[in-house]
Amino acid sequence: MLSLGRISADGVKLLITKPYLQQSLYVITKLSSSWTAAEIRTAFIDFFKSNQHEFYPPSSVIPDKGSGTFFTNAGMNQFKPIFLGATLPDTRLSSIKRAVNSQKCIRLSGKHNDLEDVGLDTTHHTFFEMLGNWSFGDYFKKEAMQMAWTLMTEVYKIPADRLYVTYFGGEPSLSLPADIECKELWLEIGVDASRVLPGAMKDNFWEMGDTGPCGPCSEIHYDFVGERNASHLVNADHPDVVELWNLVFMQYNRLGTNEIGLLPRQHIDTGMGLERLVSVLQNKRSNYDTDLFKPIIDTISKCAQCGSYTGSMSLSTDISYRIVADHARMMCISIADGIMPANQGLDGLSMKLRQIMYRMFRHQRVSLGSAMSSSMLVEPVVEILGDTFPELQDNYQLIKSIVKGEEEEYYERVSDAYTVFSSYVQKYPNKQMLSEEDVNILKNMSSSLDLASELVAEVAADYGLTIPASTTDTNKELSVHSTKYDNSKLASKFLSRVERACIPSTNDSFKYNLTLSEDGTYNWPSCTGKVLAVGVSDELVEHLSADDQVTECVVITDQSCFYAEAGGQAADRGLIFNENCELEVRDVQSHGQHVIHRCQLLTGALQLGDNVTLEIDQAHRTACTLNHTATHLLGHSLRSILSRNIQQSGSSITSEDLNFSFTHQGEISLADLSRISANVNELISNSISLTYANIEYSKARDLSGLVYLPNHVYPSTVRVVGVGDLDSALKDNKVDFSAELCNGTHVANTSDIRKFVITGYSGQNRAMKRLTCLTGAKAIEADEMMTRLQQLTFQLIDDIKQDKQTDTWNERFQRISQIFADSHKLPKVERETLFEQLKQQREAIRRKNNEDARAQLEKSIVGLVKDQNDSSVVIGQLKFNTVPEVAKILRRLSHPLPVVIYSLPNQTSKQHILLVCYCPVSSKDGEWIKSLSMELNAALVQMKGKNMSNLYKMSLPAGTDIDNLSDIVRNVVHSRKTSVLPEH
Repeated sequence: MLSLGRISADGVKLLITKPYLQQSLYVITKLSSSWTAAEIRTAFIDFFKSNQHEFYPPSSVIPDKGSGTFFTNAGMNQFKPIFLGATLPDTRLSSIKRAVNSQKCIRLSGKHNDLEDVGLDTTHHTFFEMLGNWSFGDYFKKEAMQMAWTLMTEVYKIPADRLYVTYFGGEPSLSLPADIECKELWLEIGVDASRVLPGAMKDNFWEMGDTGPCGPCSEIHYDFVGERNASHLVNADHPDVVELWNLVFMQYNRLGTNEIGLLPRQHIDTGMGLERLVSVLQNKRSNYDTDLFKPIIDTISKCAQCGSYTGSMSLSTDISYRIVADHARMMCISIADGIMPANQGLDGLSMKLRQIMYRMFRHQRVSLGSAMSSSMLVEPVVEILGDTFPELQDNYQLIKSIVKGEEEEYYERVSDAYTVFSSYVQKYPNKQMLSEEDVNILKNMSSSLDLASELVAEVAADYGLTIPASTTDTNKELSVHSTKYDNSKLASKFLSRVERACIPSTNDSFKYNLTLSEDGTYNWPSCTGKVLAVGVSDELVEHLSADDQVTECVVITDQSCFYAEAGGQAADRGLIFNENCELEVRDVQSHGQHVIHRCQLLTGALQLGDNVTLEIDQAHRTACTLNHTATHLLGHSLRSILSRNIQQSGSSITSEDLNFSFTHQGEISLADLSRISANVNELISNSISLTYANIEYSKARDLSGLVYLPNHVYPSTVRVVGVGDLDSALKDNKVDFSAELCNGTHVANTSDIRKFVITGYSGQNRAMKRLTCLTGAKAIEADEMMTRLQQLTFQLIDDIKQDKQTDTWNERFQRISQIFADSHKLPKVERETLFEQLKQQREAIRRKNNEDARAQLEKSIVGLVKDQNDSSVVIGQLKFNTVPEVAKILRRLSHPLPVVIYSLPNQTSKQHILLVCYCPVSSKDGEWIKSLSMELNAALVQMKGKNMSNLYKMSLPAGTDIDNLSDIVRNVVHSRKTSVLPEH
């Protein structure tokens, strides 16, 4: 078999053992087609709309919480609640029967991780569009198969003799029979029997997860060559015969490892990659030659120094062309959907985006030799995809700004990385292989290397070093994310059993109940409920005892006052108890119409059907509530003061603080932050009552000034939270105060927040900003601490200006500086302003310290000379750091005898030994200095020395043996005594 050498996407030489990865040797019979990608997409959607399918807008690439995926990776992700029976009753999902769309998908993790194949072949992408049609308990196999065949052969005009279809061949281990119904239906439609092929479970059985809806599927494959029987190449990983469409027939429900039952309702879920379909209809063997990619590649080619793109599978430059073009699309789509490149955020999505962008920058600059800014690639991406996904057009300037800033930061990191490696290589010149420990040391030396593992490999290679493969695992940072979704998966498994048991929904309206005591303290009443379900390790149980020593259990009740994590607000904590047991509630999640309490049973025993009391942690809830309302006030102030175009990209609201992330292209000064903070506090002091309104979502969207998330799926009736009179606003169809769609808990009146401070700000010179803030007692405490720190600092500044208590300056300065370093939760503006004032006093303290040091040094020299006044030469060791000061003092003293003074640092110090030789002015002083320098050179191996009239200075390396320095100097002086020394 032919083997070809190939350069991988990251410069690693691979061995190709499949010659068919090159252009097919067959003569390809081309289709006659002039389809554009836009026309192909539109034809798909229009075809199904004409067959009573409702166009359901594609969801964001940011998946819903608990969806079990990293990015949105399939068209069916947003329809999972339907398949799981977890739709809310008044949402659009609860009533839809047939749907069609083109979904934005990104596959970068888990079993659907196409990153390593991107660029090496012509069909895998990080971002792609999935054309899909769905039936939710409506039509099933026959209609789905007939519509698919009609679209392919009659609308797209693909010859039937180029198509092959598969059906599920059965799985004896699960007692699953072959899908003979599917086979017979294909034959009935008119597909030739030789092209209807059985498939194994890995290709022809689709599963959502370890449990839940699943079913057999039928694939439609296309043969690029034609005029032959290529059935043996179907599902053989051959580029001449590719899968185009997968039709999934959801008719089963996986209950466990070896247990599968029938679903009460049958569904259809289909998916077809647009990029692959376009390559077929445009007669292109490579997706990158289609109009979905070619304009991007042409833009890259304009500035590339390596030549134009040739479509080669082996040229490293062509591999880089494909990687850059692919990553540019993923980058633009992600940013348009609200993912910002960062080291953290959105459960790892922000970091992954940054890694992809860095990979793109590297291939463009290093492999293609292009000096073009990657922000230039935004325009062709938006031109190609903007009409289909208008969020690209809406955020065009924002995307360009973010890409430009991120690219500048990347090259700063690259420069820093090379500096670190250079230093390391100089220290260890014989190193050829770096261990994991070496790599970790390098990463600790530079945050640039800690961020991008691939950057470590690249820079190491440039220095001729190899590193362990384990240190360049680009997915290891996702471990926290994976763990989180393991937990969500646990809840999903449990709810699958809840659905089968037909557990009634939870009424959680009690979470909004609030009463105020006479002193204004918030009271969140408890409620009673009946235990409807108890789960342990994904299984429903009827009884649970503390003696079972179960670390976690899941409890569902018919009523709950607990707030489930949502909208950025942390979940409630608290207790569930009765006379027989007590459970600590540690986390609360919602799934469909159920509130899931994750608990630990502390005492007693819990029985299914028990009546219990549910009681939340009052302080935790109140603190979260203050922070949530303050988040709304902050967003309103940002839009009022900075720009109406500010978009919220995320929030984290806990009992400790609130974090608010948003997009803004301009810089934000300390003066801006001060105005924002003052505006929020003004809204608090104005004692504004909060109002609420439940209105239709369609009406809410038309309300001018209302804040909502465009990509979020809302129910048909939504809750509006207003900091002002909503009744009047709804009549005028306009709000000029804070009004948002929100299901969080909020204060009764803004004055209850008491105080608001901004303690942190990040993202200067970047489009993505983040503010960290405190409210209530924590804000007041931070303000009081700031006042005390100001008093200490202003008193020190006043003493410095008046030259008072000079002996305490250093100690007080260090103490105040330490407070600054330790106290991160201080008001940001006041902290920065005060710290700048403190820095200005550093020079005054330094001058004072230098003056004291000079006075002490002169006193020491005078004492040394006085003590050795009877000697022929004065020799001594003193503590000093610079030669000029010693020289000035000696010249000023004009001592009649030669003086040699040297410094001796600690043995552990790397500071060189400093030596000053002084001779009284005479006609022969130069000879004496010359003789002394020669003797010292020979005896001490001087590092450097310089004659300066009657002064000689030298610097000796640390560790030099100077035990006999005094004897050497005395011998030199005495040997020249008759010609140099004055008579006594």
